[in-house]
Amino acid sequence: MASKGLTSRTPGPGEPGHDHHHAADEHADEAEEHADEHAQEGEADPHFWLDPTLVQTYVKNIAAAFETADPDHAPEYAARAETFDAELAELDAWIKEQVAALPAERRKLVMNHASHGYWADRYGFDVVGAVIPSVSTDSAPTARDLAELLETIEREGVPAIFVQTGENPRLATQIAADTGIVVVDDLYHGSLSEADGVAPSYVEMMRHNTERIVEALRP
Repeated sequence: MASKGLTSRTPGPGEPGHDHHHAADEHADEAEEHADEHAQEGEADPHFWLDPTLVQTYVKNIAAAFETADPDHAPEYAARAETFDAELAELDAWIKEQVAALPAERRKLVMNHASHGYWADRYGFDVVGAVIPSVSTDSAPTARDLAELLETIEREGVPAIFVQTGENPRLATQIAADTGIVVVDDLYHGSLSEADGVAPSYVEMMRHNTERIVEALRP
């Protein structure tokens, strides 16, 4: 998925910015490979931002586009992109540290809808089910879907269902009651919290989500 909205000529060999654009193109190719893998599994998963390493790719692409469109401020764009890239690398390492505390057999997710595929792939989790088996909350599960999810939860020994803020937790709450597990209903993924909340920025959102997931899955 390449950046859209700004079109510009890519610098040629020997021109200023060529190496930067070449590297950004390589990162874009890598991100598209990830997206293709998810699309091949069924629906195309739009939740790429839940993998910080893919966000790094888009930061590089966005910065490169702005540097080309507004060369007078190119150093500022590059500096800000470099700073955020370092924050994302630190975030990625921190998440790996947190999930390392979980035994492999506990790294199983049941989501309210199919939203955490990229996060799970990056950090070694298995998404074993979703209340709404779709990347869109506009879909609805069938009775068979729900029956299969109940069986999966019992078979896999999953201790929690994770619901994002703004989603209707009704079905997740009912399934949790039927299976004796808990509902964690304060994850963020499509929006941030208020400035004084737990997830006022992307990095803090990802930290909050990771803490809540690890806490709920810990033996």
